[in-house]
Amino acid sequence: TMRLDAAAAERAIESRIAEPLGMSVLEAAGGIFRIVNNSMSNSVRQVSLAKGYDPRDFALTAFGGAGAVHAGALVDALGIRTIVVPKGTAPVLCALGDLLSDLRVSRVRSFYARGSDLNLADLNALFRRMQTEAEAALGGKISQLDTILARFSLDMRYVGQTHEVTVEVPSPDGQVGQVGPAELAATIDGFHTLHRQLYTFDKPQDEVEILNVHLDLIGVRPKPDLQTARLGAADPQAAHSGRRPVYFVSALDYVDTDIYDGDRVVAGNVIEGPAVIEEQQTSIVILPGQRATLNEQLSYVIEVV
Repeated sequence: TMRLDAAAAERAIESRIAEPLGMSVLEAAGGIFRIVNNSMSNSVRQVSLAKGYDPRDFALTAFGGAGAVHAGALVDALGIRTIVVPKGTAPVLCALGDLLSDLRVSRVRSFYARGSDLNLADLNALFRRMQTEAEAALGGKISQLDTILARFSLDMRYVGQTHEVTVEVPSPDGQVGQVGPAELAATIDGFHTLHRQLYTFDKPQDEVEILNVHLDLIGVRPKPDLQTARLGAADPQAAHSGRRPVYFVSALDYVDTDIYDGDRVVAGNVIEGPAVIEEQQTSIVILPGQRATLNEQLSYVIEVV
């Protein structure tokens, strides 16, 4: 309902960026867009490639008021082929998560030992003390939870290394404080596997050492039943509200683009790019070569075609 002042934005870019740099307003705006996208792409790489995961194996969830404006360009840079945009909750996804996500209490304690001479009785006793302290921190919220899960991890490294990785400790039947030789062996094997995933090599024949114990106590909240919508026709013509020129940085030019009213897009509609879907709280930009489908869970699934 609040109209954006495009002219004021144009004047600001012209006086503060375009003129000082000797470029057009359009070039300056495009540069801003590319810089923002590069920053976002680097952040995605930090939480994927830097941890041994290939972003091409995942879908990208776009949320926030402007997330779906940038997502199409990000997947092109990262090699991702699928974007998911929640239709009604994208602008408030963080707030929704605050209401629905599980509670977490995290603790860490120093605990040094070599893998070959680790005292399991001491380790299990520390596990139990940490869990008791963490449960006390949840206080009165325990009565509002479905269940409580405890996950322990060890900071481990090869002897002589100056950096460590965190490896989750399996526990039999989920019983904390009952870790035996088999679980310890599985944890050490997990360390070798994770080390290879992160650093491309491992040394199973070398001794390992433990530095710290981590606890994540997770209070599982009740989850609502998500409603689904019946799939309608693929043709989105009923939601089509017109066409206008839209500047795409990837094309370095204006492209005649279909515009859709998000309030009239229904589950099952398939929208070919280039297009813009104007939801009440966000705009969804579908680049040339991309296709969006609104699924039964009322999320737009945008795919590179």
